[in-house]
Amino acid sequence: MSRAKGYAEHRVFFANEQDAIHAGYRPCGRCMVSRYKEWKSGPEGKEDYPWKQLPK
Repeated sequence: MSRAKGYAEHRVFFANEQDAIHAGYRPCGRCMVSRYKEWKSGPEGKEDYPWKQLPK
């Protein structure tokens, strides 16, 4: 099994970003690098941090 195949098996798509956030998903670390970094850095000092689930 290649890495790409494993990645493809675990992708989930939503109609928009808000639906994904509401369902508890975070930005993809591969295809949404800047949004992933924003999520990863956490909510400290950010008024518009949209994710309910905080990074571990």
